[in-house]
Amino acid sequence: ACLTLAGCVSSTPPDPSPRSVTASATVARLVPGLRGKLADYHFTIAAAAQVEVTRGGQKWVRSEFDLIGQPGPRALLLNGLNGNLDEWHLLVPPQLPPVFSPDEADHKKPGDVVVANQITTHITDTWQSRTLTVTGDSVLLGAKNEVLRGFTTHGTNDWMLVRWHEFRMWIHIGEALPAAEVLRGFGLTSGEH
Repeated sequence: ACLTLAGCVSSTPPDPSPRSVTASATVARLVPGLRGKLADYHFTIAAAAQVEVTRGGQKWVRSEFDLIGQPGPRALLLNGLNGNLDEWHLLVPPQLPPVFSPDEADHKKPGDVVVANQITTHITDTWQSRTLTVTGDSVLLGAKNEVLRGFTTHGTNDWMLVRWHEFRMWIHIGEALPAAEVLRGFGLTSGEH
């Protein structure tokens, strides 16, 4: 299943031992206002954030981008979901989200099944995140210094990111993208990352 995004790409499971990463020169060039094309949609970057993730005693910083589709869905582009700079994911809010509360989400654990858009995925890991910086006007990114709990799920080709605090939950589902596709999509060369 490809959700609402075109061109699903098979992806490998996350690296079990993420390393600490910082934004590369390429990621630093993805700034609010930049336009590009990913998965057959034209996007403008509305906001960018650096997010510190803690999972099982390990910490790294991932980059998150709030994208406005023109036309198309608002989307979340992630770099370093599991701590790898070559790892990119394009996610959108699901049309049929899973139904559970933030309190119920707190009790989910790796291996649990989560279904959205009639796609079955399994929780691969749980984590906590803190938004370090936000540039631009965002709807999908956390506020600066906001601490969220979350989990990541993975199906055959589909990924889901679920994060929450006690009053609100954000859910995004999508696919992994090759780094070269993201670089080409925003007019950057692969030699810069």
